[in-house]
Amino acid sequence: MKSIKHKKRIWAFLALTAGSLAGWQAALANPIVVDSGNFYLMLGSEVQFLETAADTFTLKQVLEMPDSAFERRPKPGFFFGLQDKGFWLRFRLRTKNGASLIFEMANPYIEEFQFFVCTEAGLQQADTLGADFVFQGRPHPHRNWQIPIILPPTDSALCLLHIPPARSPLQFDLYLWNFNKRLNQQYRESAILTAFFLTMLVYLALIILVNLVAQFRSLWYYCAYVALGALLLFSSLGLSYYYLWPESPFFHKASELLISNLYLLAGLQFVRTYFGTARYFPALNRMMITTMGISAAFIPFAAGLPYAPLRFAHLLHLLHYLVFMAGFILALGVFIMSIVKRQRIQAGWFLFGFSLHGLGIALTILQYIGWFPFVSSSRWFYNMGFPLTFFPQMAMMAGMLIEVPVLFYVAFHRFRSLYENAQRQAASRENNLNNLVMSIENERQRLGQDLHDSLGVQLAAIRMKLSIVQDKAPQEQRQELGQVIESLDQAHREMRAISHGLMLPSLERQGLASAVEHLLQRIQSARPGLKTRFFNNAPLDHLTPRARIHLYRILSELITNSVKHGAAQELTVQLTHYDGHIQVTVEDDGAGFDPGLSKGKGIGLSNVEYRAKALGGRFNLDARPGRGTFASVEVPLARAAGVWSGS
Repeated sequence: MKSIKHKKRIWAFLALTAGSLAGWQAALANPIVVDSGNFYLMLGSEVQFLETAADTFTLKQVLEMPDSAFERRPKPGFFFGLQDKGFWLRFRLRTKNGASLIFEMANPYIEEFQFFVCTEAGLQQADTLGADFVFQGRPHPHRNWQIPIILPPTDSALCLLHIPPARSPLQFDLYLWNFNKRLNQQYRESAILTAFFLTMLVYLALIILVNLVAQFRSLWYYCAYVALGALLLFSSLGLSYYYLWPESPFFHKASELLISNLYLLAGLQFVRTYFGTARYFPALNRMMITTMGISAAFIPFAAGLPYAPLRFAHLLHLLHYLVFMAGFILALGVFIMSIVKRQRIQAGWFLFGFSLHGLGIALTILQYIGWFPFVSSSRWFYNMGFPLTFFPQMAMMAGMLIEVPVLFYVAFHRFRSLYENAQRQAASRENNLNNLVMSIENERQRLGQDLHDSLGVQLAAIRMKLSIVQDKAPQEQRQELGQVIESLDQAHREMRAISHGLMLPSLERQGLASAVEHLLQRIQSARPGLKTRFFNNAPLDHLTPRARIHLYRILSELITNSVKHGAAQELTVQLTHYDGHIQVTVEDDGAGFDPGLSKGKGIGLSNVEYRAKALGGRFNLDARPGRGTFASVEVPLARAAGVWSGS
């Protein structure tokens, strides 16, 4: 006898006796001939089955049963649904030249099954496999259950498969391969799956990159929906047990229910936020919230599913499928209602993108609960000459490949429209604010001009009259009138300083650099001890008039702060050009201050920061108590040269 792998029920393996050989000989009628070098077969009608209660028959009793005890599958697939009974399946093999075969079962969630190979010499092979065992215990390290069969020349064999009652729906495909043929097919399937999940990964990366810019909340739910959908397929293909948790049979068996509920939650939350169901479809929104609450309540039960009683596990699966169907119907309802009432084009694209994937899920669920005939996409591909040993319905995988780019395109198109609209609104607000600033500048200009032309003239006339009165006044009053004239001169000087501060110089005529030089000269004349230095290499002639106004006001505010508040003795002002930017800097040796202890920027510095942002630049301030202040504003030259062109 060959080695017996994964011994669990030794009594069943050793039950074959010489008394059962007569029944075995009768069972070898109409065998599968396996002499072709490229032999492969998707088993179906070649397999007979016997429905039993749990552990009703031993291997010996099954071998002794006549052919009439077994039934043939009415259809090629193997779908039994939620069952509290076990099954024995058998098929016959014959070879003339010997064969090295692979028996394969596609369903990674089968908890346990036993496979036997019997010949005239007795029991040759007995294997017990299933999700109850760690991944490393498999004869072949593959995502599906694979068992090697070696037949010597001119030998015949009877293969039996025993599947006890299972907690999850009993559905699987059976394959028989020549060893080399399976190896070649495995390379093709690995390439298909690698391409599929790489595509999903690229789409997910694109969605994340787009949302890092757009920052839309609903798009993050879409990211979770895509990621969990890919993980659900990864687990349903048996790859997660291979790569992620090979040492954890418990988590593998609980993963399907856990991930699928998280997937449903992410999908429904995305639909709710994207289509605004709370605002536009309140009734559907309430039903979706209820469905999500029930789905979330299933998640703790997923942890206990591997140990749950059989009937309770079946009930949990049934309720889970009904909740999933409710979620599918509600999402479909949102799409249809949006087509009728609101976003016709976008909702139509969503309906198209979701249809194949959603219908694949819905049909699978209807088959699980016995409300729809079983349809095997794997069988269809096999009949077309492309055998693919994937457990999930191929419609679900193809639907996801269609759904993801379609929904990504529609969502991105809408988010881009919203983003562009937000940008236009921001530009409009900025333009309005800039117009307000220019209105304020015009009003300041008018006030300064009025002060200079009206009040200044009146003060000068009053001084002249006082001078005349002083000349005619008695000697004892002339000193008092002189003090009044001196105060009047001081007021006149302050009025002129205020009016000059309010009035802008003629930047078009003088240029920004000359206006700054005149500003420094006026301040230096008012502060004879102040030393000033001015450097300029910036292409100021390219600036728009309003950009020059902003930069002049920035420099005026920073220079005034240095002289008035910092009591600076030395002042350095620079206008430099580098790397497509204009940098304005004002540095002094004044008293400085601690920005960290400041309660906030004053009105002047707030205006500087606003004007810098209006030019697309940024304002930086570096100050230390007793070490002076360094202030800089950096503005993109292209923005300053054309920021007002559309005003």
